[in-house]
This record gives sequence, structure tokens and C-alpha cells, in this order.
Amino acid sequence: MQWFGTCLVIYGLIRIVFWSQAFPNPDEAYYWLWGQHLDWSYYDHPPLMVWLQQGISYGLHQIFGANFTMTNWNLRGLNLISNSLFFWTYWRILQRLYPQWSKSQMQRGMLLVVLCIGGAPMYWLMLSLAWHDHVMITIALIGAEQFWVFTIEWLENGRGSSWRLYLAGILLGLASLAKYNAIFMTLGLCGAVLTTKQLRPLWRDLRFWLAGILLVAMLSPVLYWNLQNSFLSFQFYATRSVDMGPPLQRLLEPIGFLVISLLMLSPINSFFFWQIGRNIKRGSFWSNTAATDSRTNAIAPTQQIYQTFALWTFALPTVALSLISMVSTALYYWNITAYLLLFPLIPQYLGLAAPSNDAKARRMGVFWTGQGLGLLFAALFCINSVLLPISALWGKNGDLDNRMLYGWTEIVPMVKKERNALQTEGKISPETPIFTTDYRTAAALAYSLAMDQPDQYFNQKKQLPDVNAAISTRISQFYVWDLRRKDANPVPADGNALVIYDDWHPLSEVKIENFENVTTRQVLLVKRFGIPIKTYTLAWGQNWLGQNQLGKSKYRS
Repeated sequence: MQWFGTCLVIYGLIRIVFWSQAFPNPDEAYYWLWGQHLDWSYYDHPPLMVWLQQGISYGLHQIFGANFTMTNWNLRGLNLISNSLFFWTYWRILQRLYPQWSKSQMQRGMLLVVLCIGGAPMYWLMLSLAWHDHVMITIALIGAEQFWVFTIEWLENGRGSSWRLYLAGILLGLASLAKYNAIFMTLGLCGAVLTTKQLRPLWRDLRFWLAGILLVAMLSPVLYWNLQNSFLSFQFYATRSVDMGPPLQRLLEPIGFLVISLLMLSPINSFFFWQIGRNIKRGSFWSNTAATDSRTNAIAPTQQIYQTFALWTFALPTVALSLISMVSTALYYWNITAYLLLFPLIPQYLGLAAPSNDAKARRMGVFWTGQGLGLLFAALFCINSVLLPISALWGKNGDLDNRMLYGWTEIVPMVKKERNALQTEGKISPETPIFTTDYRTAAALAYSLAMDQPDQYFNQKKQLPDVNAAISTRISQFYVWDLRRKDANPVPADGNALVIYDDWHPLSEVKIENFENVTTRQVLLVKRFGIPIKTYTLAWGQNWLGQNQLGKSKYRS
């Protein structure tokens, strides 16, 4: 138990350092910016995480003031809450799944679950970053737990608690309101009910359908937003990542999806889940435990139903995404719900399901190998985000996303200095906007400017940020905001603007298509420990050309 506690403390310290010290990942800043302009939904994702994050930010501001609120804790405070609820739910699951365990066994089992999740790179990332995933998996897990408990009650007394079923429907709907791929959890649970003889009568229960109506009702904000915005979000997902490519490449895509999923889940966790599946198939997984009736050798309903739910919620999305990858791109983290219900089976596999003490020792040896790999990943991720992008040690290319975390403390004073200089020269006005060549750069700059002057930020009443746009071919939430402007032209009457670009998203197309002339004002080479990371350029754009003869803006975000 001492080594378990040591690993847990190390994981916790690394997480705290990341939450407090790492500049927002480009998408973290992007979603934060959404929260400054609350809406029923957004172009890239549904709104629940943004609503909750902004609600916490507002509460912190009211209690502690702007200077405290504008910190990285404000950005990731919701992660602390979701992480707590996430692991508390696993504690509840273990208590119901293993009622025969003593207090010490329960504590050991919980530590095993927490450490296996901590050792999975995918879950380390998604529970650390202020993305939509941490809210989605937390609510989806709680919803699945409530539905599982309801089915156990229903099997025991023929009725079950209606409130628990309705709560499950609401929670599973809210999970999809956090991120759409939560629908895989719902479909997996429904598939389990449909194929399990004892549960199939639930389909004739009116309450089951009412819970389904509640689930769908939770998604009404997304439907309303799309009705108001020409179904932009639905169009985005209908056409996203479609790239047929050569037939051979399409056939290899599922292999790539599964291999990357295996690595990001952790090879050790993947091995455990494979062995758990084999033992379940052989009927030996629950043997020699109180979960099995010694007279009939049947698994107790609590464990049987849970096992069915865990296998269905794993198999359905994994197969579905593997098939999708044959015609489009399927990313490994889209399958993040698939493993949620499998983790509570690991303590059983590592302990009671081991046929001998030697087998138990071998399995624990594999477990500690996984912890070594997990701690290494967590430490490297933190170093990569806080101190230096590790790829910079090998040159200017590689890991371009994480390089975007660096340089913003230098960029903000550069922007303020040049803005004041250009205003003094009469070349721009106080209303002159700032453009960037990528939507994530625009969000990072907006976050940095707000952090620099929190009081001014919280007191302003603007509809849109000082960073007005990302001029790029990639449509984003900035494009939606642009469509809502009363004036289609995003620059003031003089047609001038500030432009920031980097070596990943250069200025060439911006200069040709959007401004008559662009003059370089400052070039910033970002370094850490003397190692070059990337270059930013601040320029002055003259005479905006982003409006065609029909009066429609060519400006894209």
C-alpha cells in the first residue's frame, strides 16, 4: 500500500504543477474564449463544458476578484471538480460490485483503479486539459452507474427506482451535451439491454421511454443553435475528416486506429482488458468469490449485469469507430467512453481472479511496469507543457501544437508597445483590431491580453474580443461571430489592422487576399533555455481587401 500511495502522490503533484503553471493548450484557450460569449451551442462542440467553466469563473470573480480569477486555476478549476466526481463514482461502483470486500480490500481496489487510469496517457490528457472530454466522461460514467443500479433494483423487485432511471437519462443526455461521442455510452447500454434476456422487458416499460425523451431533451440547445445558424455544426460533423484516399490506405486506417488506441490506453491496461475478456469468456473471472453462487455456479446479478454493460459499452464504439475509420478519419480519443466500465474489473483480475499467488505476483509485476510507463508519460507531458517542448531539442519542426504554448508572455508587451507606437504615428485607432493567421493563435492571444489586464477585461462590455479574427481557410467559431456582425467588414473605416503570424501559419495568403500592403513591425524569436522554439511576427496591415464587389466578406476564420 505504501508504493500505491507514493505513486498517487507523484501523479497528484504532477497534475497540480500542470494545472497551475502550464499556459493553456491552444484549444483550451479557444474554448475559454467561447465562454466569454455564451451561446446555446458552438460550431465545433456542444456547450455544456463552456457553460460550467464560465459559471465557475463568474463565481470565483464574485468571491475573490479579478486578479485571482484570471489565473490558470480559473481555466482548469472545473477539472478539479470533474476529477473528484469521476473517481468518487468509481468508489461507488466498487462498493456495489464487490460487497464482499473488506475495508482494506476496497481501499486497495480503489487505488488500483485510480493508478491504472493515471497510467493511461489518454485519460491523463483528457482529465488534465480543460477540454470537453473531462466533463463528458464524468457525467457519462455517473449516468451509466445510475442506470446499472436501476437495473439491479429492477431485477430484485420488478420495479426499480424511477428517479434513478430518469436521472440516468438526464445525465446521459448532458454527457452528449458536453461532447457528442457520449452517445456511444448510451448506445452500448441500450445494446446490452436489447441482448440480455433478463433486461429485455425494460423496452416495454413506459419509464424507459420517458427516460429516453429526457435524454433527447437535453440536446435541445444544440438543435436550437443549429436552427439559428443554418445547421453549421451539423454540416461540420457531416463532412469532417472525410478523405477516402487509396483503397489500401483506407484498409490500413482501422489498424492505425486500433494501434494508437492501444498505446494511448496504455499497453498494460490493454493487456489487462484482453485477459479479463478471456477469463470472462472461459467463465473463470468471477470464480472463487462471493459473486458466484456455489450451488449453481452462476454469477450474481449485480456482477453479471455490470459485466454485460462493460463489454457492450466497449465493443460497440470500438467496432463502430473501426468501421468509420475505413471511410473517414477516426481519432483514438473519440473512443474514450469505451473503457470506462472496464477499469473496475482490474482489481478483481489482479487479486481474487488470480489462480495462484505466483500468478498474482506476475500480474502485479506487469501492473508496476505500467505505472513506470504512466509516470514517465505524465512527467514528460508536464515538462513539455511547462518548461520546454521536448521536440525543440531536435530542431525547429515537430510537435507544432505544443510549441504554441510558449512566447505569450513576450508577445503581449510587444503588442501593447507597437499598438501605442502606431497610434502615436496616426496609423491606427484605439478600435483597430488584431488578426492572427490561425484560430487557436487568436484564442491564445485573447487569453493572454485578458490575463494581462484582468480588471479592464472584466469591466468591458464588448460583444467580441479585441482579437477579432483568425484569417485562415479553416472555418471556426470566429466565422460564426463574424456572420453576426452588423457590419460585415471586421475592420474600422481606415481599413488598417494589426496582424500576428508565426512560422506554422505564415502571412503569404493573408497579404495577398486581405490587405493591400503589410509592413513588418516586430519579429520575436521565442526561446527557452537558449533553445529556439518558434518565431512570431507582428505586422501592420493596410487597406483591408476582404470584401468583394457583392458586399460579402471574404474574411474567414
